[in-house]
Amino acid sequence: MKNYKSLFLIMLVISSGLIVSLNNVQSKLKIYTTHDPIVIASDSDFTSANGVVDGAGTVDDPYIISNLKIQTSSDYGIYIHSLSVTAYFKIVNCSIEASRKGIYIVSVADGIATIESNTVSGNEDGINVYMTNSQKIINNTITGSNNGINIYGVNNAIIANNTCSSNSNAGIYSTGSNNVIITGNNCSFNNKGIDITGDFITIANNSINNNDDIGLLINGGSNDEIIANNSIESNKGYGIYLAKETTDTIEIVNNTLVNDGMFLAPLKEKANTIIVKGNKVNNKEVGYFVSNDTKNIDTNIYGQIFLIDCTNINIKSLSISNTDLGILIKDSKSITVSGNGFENIYDNAIYIMNPIDQYADEEIIIISNEFINAYNGIIVYDTKSLNVTGNTINEANKGMCLDYSTTANITLTFKDNIIEGVSYGLDINKKYNTNYVINDNITIVNNEIVDANNTAFDLIYVGNVTFDNNDISDSEKVFTITSSYGNALEGNTYITNNYIENVDRAFTIANLPEKFTEITNNAILSSNTSFYISYSSNFEITSNTLSGTSNFYEVTNITFVNAEIEHGSISIDTSKNVFLEDLNLHDGTSTKAIYIFDSENLTIKNVIISNYEEIAIDVYAADGLIINNTIISNVDSGIELYADYARKVDNVIITNSQISNCNKGIYVASGNIFNNITISYNQITTNLGSSYSGIYFANDGGNNFVIDNNEINSGGTIGIYIRGQWENLEITRNVINIIENTVSNAGIRLDGDIDGAIITYNKIFDIIDINGEIRQIYCLISLSSTISNALIYQNYFVSASYLFFDQITLAIDDGSNNLWYNDEIKVGNYWSDYNGTTGTYTNIQGTASSVDLYPISGTDIDGDGLDDILEDVVLGTQSTDADTDGDGMDDGWELKYELNPLTDDGSDDKDSDGLSNLGEYTNNTDPTDSDTDDDGMPDGWEVDNNLDPLVDDANEDPDEDGLTNRDEFYWNTDPHNNDTDGDGWTDGYEASNGFNPIDSNSHPEETTTKNPFSFLYFVLGLLGLTILAIKTNRSRK
Repeated sequence: MKNYKSLFLIMLVISSGLIVSLNNVQSKLKIYTTHDPIVIASDSDFTSANGVVDGAGTVDDPYIISNLKIQTSSDYGIYIHSLSVTAYFKIVNCSIEASRKGIYIVSVADGIATIESNTVSGNEDGINVYMTNSQKIINNTITGSNNGINIYGVNNAIIANNTCSSNSNAGIYSTGSNNVIITGNNCSFNNKGIDITGDFITIANNSINNNDDIGLLINGGSNDEIIANNSIESNKGYGIYLAKETTDTIEIVNNTLVNDGMFLAPLKEKANTIIVKGNKVNNKEVGYFVSNDTKNIDTNIYGQIFLIDCTNINIKSLSISNTDLGILIKDSKSITVSGNGFENIYDNAIYIMNPIDQYADEEIIIISNEFINAYNGIIVYDTKSLNVTGNTINEANKGMCLDYSTTANITLTFKDNIIEGVSYGLDINKKYNTNYVINDNITIVNNEIVDANNTAFDLIYVGNVTFDNNDISDSEKVFTITSSYGNALEGNTYITNNYIENVDRAFTIANLPEKFTEITNNAILSSNTSFYISYSSNFEITSNTLSGTSNFYEVTNITFVNAEIEHGSISIDTSKNVFLEDLNLHDGTSTKAIYIFDSENLTIKNVIISNYEEIAIDVYAADGLIINNTIISNVDSGIELYADYARKVDNVIITNSQISNCNKGIYVASGNIFNNITISYNQITTNLGSSYSGIYFANDGGNNFVIDNNEINSGGTIGIYIRGQWENLEITRNVINIIENTVSNAGIRLDGDIDGAIITYNKIFDIIDINGEIRQIYCLISLSSTISNALIYQNYFVSASYLFFDQITLAIDDGSNNLWYNDEIKVGNYWSDYNGTTGTYTNIQGTASSVDLYPISGTDIDGDGLDDILEDVVLGTQSTDADTDGDGMDDGWELKYELNPLTDDGSDDKDSDGLSNLGEYTNNTDPTDSDTDDDGMPDGWEVDNNLDPLVDDANEDPDEDGLTNRDEFYWNTDPHNNDTDGDGWTDGYEASNGFNPIDSNSHPEETTTKNPFSFLYFVLGLLGLTILAIKTNRSRK
């Protein structure tokens, strides 16, 4: 090494002399002569035609090619090649712009070429020397090329005092070259400043600034280098980068780096051959520690620290900033990094590189550090045991990354960290290897992550993960775990007690085919996606508060229970064995709450769904689906089933569920393959005015359908509407309440190619609103012309319309051979308008002319004139109490006269005749007609005056006073007292002589003097009779 240093000093002295002498030539005035591209392949080509202006080709008097301006868009500028070229030459003060290489020297004799003080721009390479030794490239300016200076296979070269800038690759690029001196050059604003591969290379006194990538790159296999006294500043990559671990015997001394840093990661056995001293990074020392044991590094004098093969090192209380790399830990164990501050780190604040086999049980601890604006906070490559606790990381690409690890089993504790403004919070990306059995121990707890614009936690090829009590908000994705079918995963994943808010996707889990994953007690709020799980199995998702969608694609064995899901939905695609229970989905921003596509063995139980724009549960192809005890409200459609020619819907049970405030209850949509569908014990209420049905089978068809024991409150057109081709259809024991009467409504309507349907034990009621408008129904059951051989018996068709309308239609049959009774047991159907006397019910309308030979007669237990079924189901009155509201009037009588049998209205006077409703009932008068017997006297006056309100007795005179009963009503006198006012004059005499029969002071005097007002009284009496007559006629109307 000492001899090498001496050689370095001698070469620097020689090169300095050459530079001084050449500067004298450069100082001459540059006057260019335009010239064509030059090609020299032998000594005889050194002619004036090829730009030679002087010289004899000897070492002391070389040929001179100078002051030429060469521009070409298709060739080299100056191309000198071949071993036949042995004469010494110099290319000086030329300006060259070529599409290929500006100056290209190939395989000429050693030591004969000097390239000096030229300006070369816009070329493939500015100056390219290939397989030619001992050449000199001095004082040139090269810009706008690929490589400014490119030497390959060149030994003993000098590259000095050149300016290489704005080149797309490197300012100086050297590969396969040895014993090269690169000194005094300015390499700035290129992609890389200097990029070398070779041995015995000296890089000294260069200015390397503002390059887009690395300032000085020493590639692998480069040994015995000297990097000294360089000024390196503000390169976007590293200032000095030793690219491979195999590099050794390198001196890096007295370099000055500003807003830059070094990357040094040699093999531990070669670490001592790397001499690092006297360097400054941002005016602080570079700490390079090899094979140190038990050391505290706590003095804030370091701009960078490198630990190679160290043990029991504690790095604390340092401040490292404006550099590419803060701390590198390699092949070391029992390292603690605590209480340090890292700011404006352009690559990795802490970089850990430990082979797993050697330090399997030695933990590295990163605790209570602060990272601000570090591109990556902590990067780990091949370590076994790591504890990252209590750190704060702000504004980074990755908070921590365990990358490219070949580790089979990792122990990682990542807890109590606060991370904000990152792309990834924690990224573990292990190398894929089919031979691994992954049994990690990863604990991620109590971390807070805000604004992760990609993924807060991204785990690939890991196992046995505990993810607990983390708080994540305003992020793109929260937790992604991915494995592979090629890996055997041991252990489980636990995701519990996390708080997540305002993220795009919370959990992404893929390729975990054999693991068990538990996701429990998490809160995911104001987010677009809670889960995206694919190609995995064995999930237990319990007691979470969620928002956004939960997507499952090709997943087996999912238990998803006890979740509150706001503004969210669940999508199950091509999955098996899915169990959803105790979920509450509400106020969805998506159109569907639960979407199932081409999946098998699904159970939806105790689920509540409300306030979705379109469909609560949408099933497109499924085999083995149970929907049980589910409550659905405020949706357009409750449950929809779809199939197509390639995908079936088989073996579906919808039971014990409630669907309300919807337009469609259960909708079996178009599709030709439906088999084994059971819809039972459900309660369905459709919206008033809906154009759809409670249960609706659309076109196409299938086999084996049972619709039984459902309660349907149909505010829409039809309670149960079956269209298409369906075989083995049974509609039994359903209760259908028609609550919106329109001209097209029906309880059950069959309209398709249906043969042999069984419709039995159903109860269809026309619900009458006795407080509102009463309208005539269309019908309760309707069979179209394509319905044949249906068996319809033991049904109850009940409507109160016959109480208000003369003609009603309860059934329509336009089909063929449909039987409306069971001939074996001699039982037909109950018809509310059947009077029980004819023995045959014939009021089945339609072209089939069907009859019910065995209609079922009704009963009236309380004797109020109303059928018991009509009372109990349609009207709401009590079949065992003739006066349900206790107002003294029988329910049937009240309903007959449009009174309310559920409200005490006995004291009301509906017809304003002075007689209460109860009085009307008692006297058997009409409470809607003020003069029941049409005799001109109101019912109330007749009853009050002991006349008969049911008989026309207007012209009778029971008190024989000369006034008829009608006259007595007009005069308001007592028809049973001939002197109402008791003045001694009869009512008839007083009325006929102009006196007032109800005023005791109005009567004839004892003398013959005529009362002057007697004529006036007579006129007034006639006027009163006229007014009362008009009033009575109006009340009759």
